[in-house]
Amino acid sequence: MKLTWEIENTDIDKVQTFYGQYKDNAFVQHRIERNILGNILPFTKQTFWNEMILSLLTTQQRSGPNSPLTKFYLNGIEDIGYSKCLESKDVRSLVCERIKKANLRFYNTIAANVETNLKWLENRGWNVLGEAISLLPTDSYEAERKAAETIRKSLRGFGPKQSRNLLQSMGYTKFETPIDSRITKWLKKFGFPVSISASALSDPNYYHFLSDGFQALCKASGLYPCLMDAAIFASYDGDWSGVFDSKNAKGKGF
Repeated sequence: MKLTWEIENTDIDKVQTFYGQYKDNAFVQHRIERNILGNILPFTKQTFWNEMILSLLTTQQRSGPNSPLTKFYLNGIEDIGYSKCLESKDVRSLVCERIKKANLRFYNTIAANVETNLKWLENRGWNVLGEAISLLPTDSYEAERKAAETIRKSLRGFGPKQSRNLLQSMGYTKFETPIDSRITKWLKKFGFPVSISASALSDPNYYHFLSDGFQALCKASGLYPCLMDAAIFASYDGDWSGVFDSKNAKGKGF
């Protein structure tokens, strides 16, 4: 069986009008520079590690421009950077202490995930991820989805949303986007033709189903999904210009 998405002119008008309201937002402009114009973050152990932790953190708490999460990511992430964790005799305690000190939630769970992922990465994971990401960035959503699925299956604490969040923050994806509460709320308000279940998004098949619909809508509207995602994000969180003007934001993803 195959589902065909039929996009109407009224749908396109609604999408383009919405995007037009936020296209000049600093967050959207940052996404254009990184994901469309190719100013990607290099695939190094340190950079990937930081974005991995960011993806784990954003699963459990909001990440607006003035949030504790963003402040920690810009100013404290190096305290649990790759080299620090690799040298630590107790990675879980180190990560737990730093996250808790930053007033972020679920520090015990996140710290356990970080410890497990470090062991896997040092065992054979860096080679697995390097091979999966080697074809990115690309203009193929299939290659993006394949890389995201490799991350989902390999890293603890990563579902479909987190794996795409990681790749998108590094600038490697244009089509596969993190579908979170912001996206589902927007789709419901937009009038998405099928019922949306937030709890079902952990299932890859259901996630791919929604992603296919979102991508079809964006394609018909002449937009890359990563840009529509950024516009929706900006509509909830406001002005990010102060964040991207900060010297601490250089070399980091969002």
